[in-house]
Amino acid sequence: MDIKSNELPSSTIETVFDVSQVDHFPPMHSNLINLGMRFNSKDEAYEYYNAYAREIGFSIQKEYVNRNKRLGYVTSRKFTCFKEGHREVKKQDVLVKTQRKETRTDCLTHIIIWRQSSG
Repeated sequence: MDIKSNELPSSTIETVFDVSQVDHFPPMHSNLINLGMRFNSKDEAYEYYNAYAREIGFSIQKEYVNRNKRLGYVTSRKFTCFKEGHREVKKQDVLVKTQRKETRTDCLTHIIIWRQSSG
């Protein structure tokens, strides 16, 4: 087995935290996010949350990843709304004649997943 591999045999990913502060929810949606959901891989969790977000009406991005320092595999990961936070103010921005419109709105919708060994 490759130690640098992101996937370990018989491991699962479990959701830790889910905040959904979206202004409008459709009356029915097939994909629900619940605390304690289990996925077989981080990619499966991403695809599920992305489908959920698309159905609700927002996009997601991969915010951070934590890795095991010794073995290098992913221990947790956070997916957030694409409009989370604000753009960083840079010194070069004062030289720009026309500023780009701010698209981020401090949206707090996110999901955190972590690796859990089966046992």
